[in-house]
Amino acid sequence: MNKLTILFLTMLLTCLPMAMRAESHKEKRDDTRYLAGAVPVVDGKVVFSKEFQIPGMSQKQIYDTVMKWMNERLKENNNPDSRVVFSDEAQGTIAGVGEEWITFYSSALSLDRTWVNYQITVTCKLGSCLVELEKIRFTYRETEKYKAEEWITDEYALNKAKTKLVRGLAKWRRKTVDFADDIFMDVAVAFGAPDTRPKSEKKKKEEVSVAASIANSSAQDKRNTKQGSHYDHPEPAGEEDFSIHSVEEARRAIIWGEILQRKY
Repeated sequence: MNKLTILFLTMLLTCLPMAMRAESHKEKRDDTRYLAGAVPVVDGKVVFSKEFQIPGMSQKQIYDTVMKWMNERLKENNNPDSRVVFSDEAQGTIAGVGEEWITFYSSALSLDRTWVNYQITVTCKLGSCLVELEKIRFTYRETEKYKAEEWITDEYALNKAKTKLVRGLAKWRRKTVDFADDIFMDVAVAFGAPDTRPKSEKKKKEEVSVAASIANSSAQDKRNTKQGSHYDHPEPAGEEDFSIHSVEEARRAIIWGEILQRKY
């Protein structure tokens, strides 16, 4: 066997027990928090909302804090379509739109995720603010498009007895609820609350942000090459391309690196 075959078999034997443990974990999963009422519907629209009480802060202080947080949070998505689109300091209103990946499952050998579009609106008042996450849309495998209202609500994603998640839609409902909770935790942290998320989740979020930055940088270099800028030297014949061209490739590079580090 050549070295490549040996390496592949090593990776397969390493990942197989992990996959089996993951399958076992799925069987024991407690979905209580994702059952009836986990996805709020207001006037026929999915709207996740949370009100924060911040005693001792003026409307302007809260507005400035939220504005800083929202700009930074949407900037993490590393795309021009994630940005603050409306603000009214006098009314205490800030609205932003975002586009990013929600990952269902990720390993060295596979990646299952969806592109999500959403709107965040924050209404600031004296000593409080209301955060709303709505207009959630999914794009899966580039061509499949779904609205949250027809995909993750109690009507579609739960069985008739409201005691179980519908198998095909379970991952969408779980990850969207988790996504909303993550947004709300970010807001709480911006106002000084402790971050109670598991360390593994924090690390995962940091890795995705770094991966997106790497992918964007690589994509920009590629565009510069095509436009005939200072990258105008032809690549030597026969030289392999090891650069990262997407967030997916960056994520996989991180995962493979961790596996190789543990193995060797």
